[in-house]
Amino acid sequence: MSDVSSWLFLLCQNVKEIKVSFNPWEGIHGEEAGKLRKTDYQKWLARVEKQKKKIQTFVLQEIKNGKTVAMLDGGDPCVYSPSLYWLLKGFDDRYFEIIPGMSAFNAASAALKRPMTGENTQFVMLTAPFSLFGDSYEKADEVLQNLSKYKTTMVFYMALSSMDKLVEKFKKYYPPELPMAVVYYAGYPEKERVLRSNLGTILDDLKKVDEKWLGLLIIGECVK
Repeated sequence: MSDVSSWLFLLCQNVKEIKVSFNPWEGIHGEEAGKLRKTDYQKWLARVEKQKKKIQTFVLQEIKNGKTVAMLDGGDPCVYSPSLYWLLKGFDDRYFEIIPGMSAFNAASAALKRPMTGENTQFVMLTAPFSLFGDSYEKADEVLQNLSKYKTTMVFYMALSSMDKLVEKFKKYYPPELPMAVVYYAGYPEKERVLRSNLGTILDDLKKVDEKWLGLLIIGECVK
């Protein structure tokens, strides 16, 4: 397919007019799919593989026909991207381009009005609770203990649903005064909200906000 002139675009921006071919996440995301992922992970993976094959076959055929296919993704497409990690894994990268739009990380930094490398920060770490600690939260204590020795800005994606476990981990190695902030709906002007707190009070402060998923957690001196 060396004569292909069209591209697959991953978009993280608003599209006003679009012809929708199908929902690429059907059976993969949603309440029912979420339960299946927890109870029968292999069956859920089989769904992913089936959907991945369907999508990649469809995309290649449309490109061959000279069309452009747009696939919408949320969050930061090159940090934690469900499209790149699951549905487009193995897809020939000659045939697609990523248009990231405004990163959730950059939008959160702008909302905080703080540089993520401020206050003599030595490095910035982007991660998620399951990446650092595993699904069971039984690992990475040594990593967190070592991190506590350095001036670090830590950015956690998908952290709000497990904040109680996260706080429990941090309390082993950090003081209650450790600054924390949550930027809800980062990049959405109508909904964006900043909650500043600290390790000692964050769980109580979170109860004051209804949103329990769409928030980026930033930890470190820069969020004061």
